[in-house]
Amino acid sequence: MIDETDVVSYCSDNAPRADLTWLAQVVLSNGKFWGVYFTGVTEIEAVNKAVAFWNSEQERLGVKPKPVENNPWASVPSRLPDSPAPQNSRGIKPGAIWLIHKTTREKKVVNGQLAELLLASGEWEKGGPRSK
Repeated sequence: MIDETDVVSYCSDNAPRADLTWLAQVVLSNGKFWGVYFTGVTEIEAVNKAVAFWNSEQERLGVKPKPVENNPWASVPSRLPDSPAPQNSRGIKPGAIWLIHKTTREKKVVNGQLAELLLASGEWEKGGPRSK
């Protein structure tokens, strides 16, 4: 038996029909994809189709689900609770905003709230790491 955590879903903005907007695939325990695609108007619909069909096939074939305790990675969290927020290779956190001082051209990376305050002062403007 699987649940929605064992399914990968994709959304297409240019699907030829509404029922092909979402696509779902079952991820096998070895990390490979099962070669069957499931489509739906919503992500939930596509994922539910994949889970229901996979589970019905496993029951039909008489495959017994493996106990969770056999999976050595089941209890390992994807990220430790005390670990810092993810950063890119330059050490900049996602959602950070680049600001440039209008006269000195000094560059700063700040969070959204501080950026609003600095932009409201009129001395700073939005920019990027390569702005001059």
